Amino acid sequence: MLSAAAIAACFSLSAMAQQADSSAAGDSSSSTTMTAQMTSAPAPAPKQVMLQPVPTVAFSAGFSYLQTDLQDTPAVANSYTIGWYAMPQYYFTKHLSAIAEFDDLGNYHAHAGENVRAFLGGPEWTFAPMHHLQPFVFAEGGAVRDSKDYGVNWMASTAGGFGFNTKVSRTISFQLIPAEYVASKQTDGDWSGNFMAKAGFTFNGFKWKR
Repeated sequence: MLSAAAIAACFSLSAMAQQADSSAAGDSSSSTTMTAQMTSAPAPAPKQVMLQPVPTVAFSAGFSYLQTDLQDTPAVANSYTIGWYAMPQYYFTKHLSAIAEFDDLGNYHAHAGENVRAFLGGPEWTFAPMHHLQPFVFAEGGAVRDSKDYGVNWMASTAGGFGFNTKVSRTISFQLIPAEYVASKQTDGDWSGNFMAKAGFTFNGFKWKR
């Protein structure tokens, strides 16, 4: 017969064993949970949408040169006129825009009193920047007014050319149009070809868009 002290010792050892098993099970569960947390991939950070500038309007102005045969005088060779130009521009997209061109030029070396004014407009396509230059091409239609001492002549005209913009600052660019061909219908029905070149500055207006 076991004594009461022995029976109490047995119960005590059994309780201690059960407590050790419970503690081991808890440690195992905690270790499993920590391992799962360590191995699970972190949630991706939300992407930040940056605001990008989108051109909306621009205004260009500067020096304009026109090699002209507008006077339609048989015995007179081609002459040149010089002056200024202004060109407002509205962007439909970052590439496609509409331009309106105004030129005011005078003949200072011959035919005193001659003045040439051009009123043209049409689409322009701006390409992506290439090595700090942003090229563009354009096509226009409208009218040219040629006035001299003895009269004024209005002529239907078309024009086309190409140019480059070089950024000076965020809103200002240097503009060069090295070649623009202007065809004007003379009073006798013939079309005269004229060469124009421009150099000036472009002032860009932006809006911020997501």
